[in-house]
Amino acid sequence: MTRFPSRLVTKRLILRPPTPDDAAGVLAAVTASYPELHRWMPWAKDPYGIEQARAFCADSQTKLKEGVDFTTLLTLRDSGAIIGSSGLMGADPAVPSFETGYWAHTAYTGQGYVS
Repeated sequence: MTRFPSRLVTKRLILRPPTPDDAAGVLAAVTASYPELHRWMPWAKDPYGIEQARAFCADSQTKLKEGVDFTTLLTLRDSGAIIGSSGLMGADPAVPSFETGYWAHTAYTGQGYVS
């Protein structure tokens, strides 16, 4: 199994795995960014509600334990606000390879958080 750090800390962000307590914050970020996300992200389809956010948090934890996906939330270091997600998905030890993906809350784009 690949070991993944529990947190990555930068000057502005903390990247950490989602927990069940994050569902409301994930929902708020996705809802605020829905006009942009739904065009590009297959999971951001109407309706995206609290159950989908809870499932995202739970699935992320399960897949991290299995060593298959390494999903993090992008949270502001000073406030803890969730402003997006990033991850390595679909681990294939035979290659070895991952797919990478990310999204950012619309209000935080263009500020160098994900690009």
